[in-house]
Amino acid sequence: MTKDPKGDLDPQDEGPKSISNLLHFVEEGQFHADLSRELLLLNGKLREHAQQRGKAKGSISITIELNCDEYDTVRMKTDFKVKAPVPPRRETTMWLTPGGNLIPENPKQTKLPLAAVPAPATKAVPAEERKIRSI
Repeated sequence: MTKDPKGDLDPQDEGPKSISNLLHFVEEGQFHADLSRELLLLNGKLREHAQQRGKAKGSISITIELNCDEYDTVRMKTDFKVKAPVPPRRETTMWLTPGGNLIPENPKQTKLPLAAVPAPATKAVPAEERKIRSI
């Protein structure tokens, strides 16, 4: 190990530290706890979506903003964004009216002159008059 005149380790001898350890300290552990909870919720949404649709896709993006001053003090701002699977919405077909509004029927299509047809009258048959047929 080599030391500089101030007694600090040479940066090459120190080696990289684990990012997971760093995340435990951010916001006194709250960031890690929130991120872990969101991962669990996302996993549930992925499972539900995959069971309905066969496949599911989601993501978590972590942002770590670092600001260092001349005294080697580093301030960190962290954030994360969760993108959960979204079920597709159904498509609806509408038509424009001459005035620019949307309506559910094609205004250029001819309408058939349909009329309601009354149901034929039925006669109640007493139980003893009903014939029982076997197949």
